Amino acid sequence: MRLHQIFGSKSSTDYDIMFFVDTLGTIQESHEIISEIDKEYSEIYSDKPVNSNICIVENGVVVDVFKGTADEVNNAMLLTYDYHEQKFSNQITRFLIRDTELKILRTARVLLSFLSRTEHRKEVKRALKSDLIQKLDVLLNIDLREITDLGSRNVEWKDYLKTMSFQLGQTLSLMDGVELYTKEDISDYFPGLSDMLNRKSENLEILDAYKDAFVFKVDHHYRNGLIKNLKE
Repeated sequence: MRLHQIFGSKSSTDYDIMFFVDTLGTIQESHEIISEIDKEYSEIYSDKPVNSNICIVENGVVVDVFKGTADEVNNAMLLTYDYHEQKFSNQITRFLIRDTELKILRTARVLLSFLSRTEHRKEVKRALKSDLIQKLDVLLNIDLREITDLGSRNVEWKDYLKTMSFQLGQTLSLMDGVELYTKEDISDYFPGLSDMLNRKSENLEILDAYKDAFVFKVDHHYRNGLIKNLKE
C-alpha cells in the first residue's frame, strides 16, 4: 500500500487523499500517476469518490505538491489528520508560514477560471493573463447574480458555489490571520457561506457579496501596506 493520508473536512463528500512521492515529474506524468492511484484506491475507499494528490515531504513538511501550494496543503494535513481514520502516522510534523499574497492570487484565478466560458469570457481571459489588479477589476465588474450558464457540462452550480465559497472563506479569513481548512470551520467563521459550502443553497446574491468583500479587502490590505506583491 502506498504511503498516504486523508485530510480535509470531516463531512467531505469525497476522500481527499495525499500520496507521498520522492519526485514530481511533468504535469502529464503527474496526471497519469494520479489517475492510476484514483483507480487503485477507489476499490479500497469504495464508499465515497477518491480525490488524489501527490506531494514531496522533507523533514516533516511539504516542499512540493502537484495540486495546490505547499504551505496550504502542509497545514491542512497537519490540522485535519485526526478528523479521519488513517492507515499511516501523520507525515507532517510542523506548520509552515502561509503565503497570503499567493493565496490571494490563486483565489482570484480560481474565481475567474469558473467564469471563462460565460458571456464575460473575453474580459476574463484577458484578466487571467494580467496582474492581480486587473483580475480584481474584472471580478468587481462581474455581477454573479446575473450568471445563468457557466458554459461547462463538467461543473454543476452547487459544486461551483461550494468551491467559490470555500476559496473566498479561506482567503478572507487568512487576511485576518486565521487559517481555516474545513467546511465546518469556514461555516462557523462565515455563517452566510454555510449552505453553499454544504451544497444546500444556490444563493448568488450572497456569493457576489463575498466576492466583492474579497476585492475590497485585498485593496484595503494593499493600500495599507499589509500586502505588497500584487504582480505575478
